[in-house]
Amino acid sequence: MSARIVLDHGLLLARRPGQPDRLERYHLQTRVGRLAAISEELEGAAESGVLPHMRPALHPEAITRGQAWAKASEDLVLLGDPGAVAGCGLLCARAPDAIVQPDPNVVRALLPAGRAVRLLVLDGPPWVRNVATALASRSTHTTVVVGDGTASDGWTLPGAARWEAPASADARFAPFSPAAQALAVAQGLDLAPVLAAWEETLPRIQTRGLWDNPALLLASLADAMAEVGAPGMALLAGSDHLLRWATWARSCWTAVTIKSDEGATVRRTGGNAPLVGAVGDEALAQRLIDGTPDTWSVVLREAPGVRDLPLGAASTIAELGRKVEDAQVAQLAQMGRPVLRLRVSDSGSPAVAALAATWVHAALALALLRGLPPLAMPAADRLRAIQRRWAEDADPPGSK
Repeated sequence: MSARIVLDHGLLLARRPGQPDRLERYHLQTRVGRLAAISEELEGAAESGVLPHMRPALHPEAITRGQAWAKASEDLVLLGDPGAVAGCGLLCARAPDAIVQPDPNVVRALLPAGRAVRLLVLDGPPWVRNVATALASRSTHTTVVVGDGTASDGWTLPGAARWEAPASADARFAPFSPAAQALAVAQGLDLAPVLAAWEETLPRIQTRGLWDNPALLLASLADAMAEVGAPGMALLAGSDHLLRWATWARSCWTAVTIKSDEGATVRRTGGNAPLVGAVGDEALAQRLIDGTPDTWSVVLREAPGVRDLPLGAASTIAELGRKVEDAQVAQLAQMGRPVLRLRVSDSGSPAVAALAATWVHAALALALLRGLPPLAMPAADRLRAIQRRWAEDADPPGSK
């Protein structure tokens, strides 16, 4: 089955001319020409090899490593930046064990005395290197994965294996990386349907037509909603796997679309980090309905697939999920809150792979639409620089 993505944006459009917090078709139409040029620019970048999501590939070394991890007696534990870890684990049916910050309680829980583990380090921030150095002696085997999209790939950990795996430690592109494939294979996933869904997605996100390209349409909607006073976005996921996807999507969207200039003056991007929650999350419903009307919602649903379960005599778990989704969409619409329904005609890893490719392409297009450098992460670079300086200072600011 093709993981075809369908955007139903009817509930974002104004029912009457001049309706506040709603889009007129001209809001989108005025961006058509610019987005067509952006699509051409992204295609050129893809040909130069800087956009991993546009180059579907089955990585042989990833397959070999994943198969070896599956056979190993040790448990696998990831260590890295939260966005990179979320992206690398996105293809997996269940989230891998991971350390995403220097938290002693998590380290003790995942690496207790006597537990045999393989430590997979997604190289990047200085704190990751410090923790990896401290934990290397507590793991039976440590692999440092290099490939976070920066030039600082010179670090090695004595006694650890080093794996050059582009994009694996990059929060924006990790789902398309060798490490993501290796982790999925280690959990027994057949990557053929994932690769097929990925390949089938590319022609749609490469097309110049706004209405036929879900990535360009998403970018246009996000920009236009900010223009009418709703710069915030909420991602409401209809399955656990989509909820994990939304967690990664928030990191990717934020890293690509929110920038600052060299003087640290925040640019007016018209957006912010998306809210993330499950369909039917009642606390989030309070925020969206009774909170400030500055947020539009994206309700995500995947086809149930063959793993659906019966619920009584005349229903299934997936059908109940659809009813909860319908109720949430109805509530948003009744209260005048803009909502986009996003459906993908597959489930599991193929669905999230197709969504991930579409999503990162939309984020890149939005950054270019707003005149922002899409691959620059100046604030993250400054954060790493501060960590490096403090690591060299015995008494960093605030330590006393």
